[in-house]
Amino acid sequence: MMNEFRRLAYLDALGVDSYVSRRQLPGAAPSPRVGLRRRQPAVAPAQPRPVSTALSRSPVVPQGSTAAAVTSASAAPTGNSAETGPGTVFSVLASRLGDWYWLDEIPRGRQQGPEYLLLLQSICAALGLPCADPQLERFDWPIAGARQPDTGERAARDGFIGFLCGRLERNPVHGLVLLGVGNESWLDRAGLDSLPEVKKIVETTSAWRMLRQAELKKQAWKDLQDLRQPG
Repeated sequence: MMNEFRRLAYLDALGVDSYVSRRQLPGAAPSPRVGLRRRQPAVAPAQPRPVSTALSRSPVVPQGSTAAAVTSASAAPTGNSAETGPGTVFSVLASRLGDWYWLDEIPRGRQQGPEYLLLLQSICAALGLPCADPQLERFDWPIAGARQPDTGERAARDGFIGFLCGRLERNPVHGLVLLGVGNESWLDRAGLDSLPEVKKIVETTSAWRMLRQAELKKQAWKDLQDLRQPG
């Protein structure tokens, strides 16, 4: 069950105001005591712009298909990303394959094609991992349609770790596979290492890059041997 500190962190990353009591109210049930965190002063607020949807889901893909069903954690931005003001901008494809949660950064505004899913399925099949009907989810930062006066690196780290914690709490995994995102400034490595849901982290190059630079597949195959299933 989500503790109070993590719940407040999720709400803060989404730009939702949270309120806590400063003192115990007479006759009321005891309230949890949490520290107050001051918001960073806002720079020029982003201009509102129309967003088609904040969360959409495509139909489930039949087994064996090469087209993935993709859930977007935030709608893709329209126009230039600079409309949101100065800050960190990135997109990550996330998917659960076997007992591992895979994360791969892709260029903002790009969509993965059927060859992307086919590559992931081929890697998993070669490693002996179950890979039927993988579901891909895209996380975009800044979150389209959310009130975010702060879109810098610290807010990005909090937002992404909140997204990741929510997925891992609902669907525990053995570990994480970081595809080319291990050294990104928006990735809170200390936060990942402290997650009780993550027992192991395996890193290699981006699957997105493998499709454009085939020579990267050889090194990726070596890096991913820790995922191999016996038999």
